[in-house]
Amino acid sequence: FPELVGESLRETFGRSINTSLMVLVMIVALAVFGPASTRLFATILAIGTFFGIYSSIFLASPILVMMEQSQKKEKDDK
Repeated sequence: FPELVGESLRETFGRSINTSLMVLVMIVALAVFGPASTRLFATILAIGTFFGIYSSIFLASPILVMMEQSQKKEKDDK
């Protein structure tokens, strides 16, 4: 299972990064070139997008593997 998760992550990593970077470029453009009323919103949106990208790639996969291993261990203990 860990190998499958790692392989899936490698296959989707490039697409995830490209999509996320394009979203961040648009948000930064909105913050820089948009009206003053949207600058704070765009900044907060960029921060949230960054942390969402980070958690989706670097936190969700290891947590999934740990959960699967703990469930497997519980099943083996019974």
